[in-house]
Amino acid sequence: MSDIPLKNQIIEWIKPQQYWFQFAGNRLLEGALVNEELLDATYSFFKEDFGLAELHIERTSVIFNEIPIASNDDVSGLNLIAIHSINSSVKNN
Repeated sequence: MSDIPLKNQIIEWIKPQQYWFQFAGNRLLEGALVNEELLDATYSFFKEDFGLAELHIERTSVIFNEIPIASNDDVSGLNLIAIHSINSSVKNN
């Protein structure tokens, strides 16, 4: 099994794709609903990417929100120093 979260794996697959695919994929990964607004925007970018329409607005870079991965170095420096003040709430009759 890979230690890389599935979302991060999907993002790595989306990154080299054309802009329309990155745009739609990122929105879906972030929980957007498939509605007319998303479909219209994606279709507009698709047409622009394939030269079927002129670029109407300047595109912003797609910012992907990857899941942070804790490295082994982050936990290797932790040491249990003490356990104290433990009370048992179980009563024997």
